[in-house]
Amino acid sequence: MIIFFDVVKKEMGINFNTENLSDVVESLIDFAKDHEAK
Repeated sequence: MIIFFDVVKKEMGINFNTENLSDVVESLIDFAKDHEAK
């Protein structure tokens, strides 16, 4: 799981902080939806 987060951080520029965790989750959902659409 840690590797996954490192990859996402590099690919998407998202910082995984507990303060903005809801924003991170929303971004991951959008990211997943974009990949499903392709």
